[in-house]
Amino acid sequence: GAYELNASNIEDLTGQPSLALDDIRAKSEPVFAAALGRLAAYFELIAAREGAVTVRDPKQFASILNHANDAAVGDEHLVQIVEKSSPTCHVGDLNDVPESVWPTLLSSKRATPSAQNLLSYIDNVGPLDGDAAIFLDGTEAIEESDQLSDDDRRRLAVAILGAGSGISSTAHRVQLALSADAPTPIPPASLQPEAGDLVGLMIEASLVADDELTLSSALIGMGRCVLNLLIAPA
Repeated sequence: GAYELNASNIEDLTGQPSLALDDIRAKSEPVFAAALGRLAAYFELIAAREGAVTVRDPKQFASILNHANDAAVGDEHLVQIVEKSSPTCHVGDLNDVPESVWPTLLSSKRATPSAQNLLSYIDNVGPLDGDAAIFLDGTEAIEESDQLSDDDRRRLAVAILGAGSGISSTAHRVQLALSADAPTPIPPASLQPEAGDLVGLMIEASLVADDELTLSSALIGMGRCVLNLLIAPA
């Protein structure tokens, strides 16, 4: 419309005081469309009102993001919708929302740490570093690994074990990889060699076999001294 986008006009046109996009849409599709078309001004309204959020109802979160994406809202503004939404807004399945907001959903811990979400992220966005590493920090276990095939569970475990640039704790990576419930032993050739105690911890957890194939593989490398300490006879 030709009206100025301000809090007073939004309330007058929708008959309710909320600035949340889901509340606006519930009362007036035209005002909702106007807000999406003038998001710079809309975000100023959100910033100016204490406690205001872009999305109030978690059940409407994915729908609002998809509608905004369909309306050609840019990635930067989509990310701002996520960042300024209610803290209760959360996504169970990343594939239900635009891919451009996946990193933000992970870094703000607004997604379920499911095996499928992590595998979708790996396949479509990239390695488990940066935003994904922030997401997994503090996560004790990968959920719903039984929804994946054996090959995909193993692929996920390998990606987690190789995510040293983002998840520095080798013990945490082994814990997460175990929770992915991948078929074991994992072939040594599929794993990235890494200095330190990772190989020993993987053997200890039975993620890789304690056999000649592992001991003669490129996995050992700079971790040999630590490995020797772990497997040396008493």
